Amino acid sequence: MKLAALTPDHLMQLTALLDQARPEQLLLEAPALAELRATLSGPGFVPRIYVGVQGGLVQGATGNCAMQLVAGDYDVDGSAQHERRFLRAFQSTCVPVEHHVAVDPEVCDSLLADALGDAEACEEQPAEGMAQ
Repeated sequence: MKLAALTPDHLMQLTALLDQARPEQLLLEAPALAELRATLSGPGFVPRIYVGVQGGLVQGATGNCAMQLVAGDYDVDGSAQHERRFLRAFQSTCVPVEHHVAVDPEVCDSLLADALGDAEACEEQPAEGMAQ
């Protein structure tokens, strides 16, 4: 089942609505409601995300569901004092940066398949339609 891009808040609201509603209230048949619940939070659902990094900085992220992504940069040299946060869990200081996660399950699956696939097949090829 494909889901439209949902913010984390919308995802939580939809999940709460589904947990409290009866199928006749949502105008969904019980199997469709069960499938939607399983897609959002079922035991078979695995949140997946691909994060692109260049020069030590996160450039973007694509996932199969909405999520909040915060990257903690522990190299605080040159950062302003107001940007720094002390993380009690790690007993260290970082500069956290929140990133938008593009929700596109097909692109995420493709990126992860390429990234986790056969290491010998990593010869760079221009994309179709691109000049060489």
